[in-house]
Amino acid sequence: MAKPVVWRLLFPLLALVSVILGYVGMGGLLAARVEFADDTWDRLYYTLQLFVLGAPPLDEGGVMPVSLQVARFLAPAVTVYAVIEAVRLLFAAELARLRARRSRGHVIVCGESLVADALATRLADGGRRVVRMAGAGAPAAGRRGVLLAPGDSTRAELLRGAGIHHAETLYVCSGDTARDLAVVVAADRLRRRTPLRVHVQVDDPELCMALQARRLARRTDDRMVVNFFNWHERAAHALLSRHRPPVHPDRPTRVMVVGASWFGRALMVELARTWRLRGQRRRLEVVVVDAGAWEAVHRLRRLYPFVGTVCDFVTRNRNVATLLDGDLPDAPPDQVYICCDDEEAGLKLALTMDHFWRSGPGSVIVRLGQLGGLVQAFHGPGERLLDSVSGRLDMFDALRAGTDVSGTEDSLTERLARAIHDGYLHHQVRAGVPLGATPAMREWRDLPEEVRGGNRAQAGDIDPSWTRWAACSPRIRSGVSRRR
Repeated sequence: MAKPVVWRLLFPLLALVSVILGYVGMGGLLAARVEFADDTWDRLYYTLQLFVLGAPPLDEGGVMPVSLQVARFLAPAVTVYAVIEAVRLLFAAELARLRARRSRGHVIVCGESLVADALATRLADGGRRVVRMAGAGAPAAGRRGVLLAPGDSTRAELLRGAGIHHAETLYVCSGDTARDLAVVVAADRLRRRTPLRVHVQVDDPELCMALQARRLARRTDDRMVVNFFNWHERAAHALLSRHRPPVHPDRPTRVMVVGASWFGRALMVELARTWRLRGQRRRLEVVVVDAGAWEAVHRLRRLYPFVGTVCDFVTRNRNVATLLDGDLPDAPPDQVYICCDDEEAGLKLALTMDHFWRSGPGSVIVRLGQLGGLVQAFHGPGERLLDSVSGRLDMFDALRAGTDVSGTEDSLTERLARAIHDGYLHHQVRAGVPLGATPAMREWRDLPEEVRGGNRAQAGDIDPSWTRWAACSPRIRSGVSRRR
């Protein structure tokens, strides 16, 4: 992007140089040719005619000042560049559609959400060719490796124009599940020689699992390989891989989750799962602060029964946007996860409530999405822009973590395999086998590939009708983790 910007800045400079040289040279020429008027306005008028190859004093040729010689070639060159640039801009959208239609093995990203922008950026940075179907103002448009194909992605003819017949993968990330499913239906109408991999963003974890299960149960359709992903779950898993709650030998561990957003709820489930795998005898104390804290915890307990067996929840029904220091009666927590949908409100709480600062380094984690660039302000290389409260404050870019391409491509089979392995770890730890004792006694991310393959095979053998029911039944879904 740097070279086009430099050239666009150079263009008006060359035009100005042409005017100055032409004006000076025209003065010398008109002084020798008395048949032409010679005043300031005449010189300027003849100079501007250089840009269209029509200055009368030059029609007869002859000896000219050097400055005028330079100007009479430089000015038309500037005009030619301006015409070419105007034509390019005029037909830019059509050229992008043509290039997209002729692409091979590329990735199509539909939607104007932050998730779609982050995915398009990461895919392009990873060397993939990306066609972005969105409005003309899509943030990722114009990046190297990203072609913009503006239009409604629910229309099959526009998907065809984006080169879907030869695309490798389709990501659908508008944030509106009904609209995203309409895009998948439109793509399914277009016949292809090879199967198309489709990944659909679904924010609601329960709906995401239900859609996954119903897709897995339909094994006969090989035209499309459809996967539904929840980026909040992936981000919560990545966060706890870096920031696990501390374990105290003499007292229970207390954590606080501020904001019962989709990410906050996914984090609470992941906290319970991680705590159970670590085989802790004391239950984890979780204080939830949100205007709908009680409803959120009640729903989690119903959907994920194991959460209530691992955690003791305390709910504080408070509007986090109006929370002030001293408002919370609870003792300072060992770890605070600020998960507000309003990122500015979450950042303000992290920077102003010293109630959160009484634990060690990295004890206050702020979830960021749209403001993910602030991570560099607190934790960037070299001299940092802002102080991180003596190392206690940590910014977590959830959008970047949740749109990791390898994570978004997790299928339901992969998730079931991971759940089966988690259940195995849980029962082995309860039997006294420590983590790391054998190659199989490791968490999923550290597991040897051959052991993962065995879990995947077992997950693939689960009856599809059982899978459909598992998506809707909390008892059976939690029972997946006990199968081995």
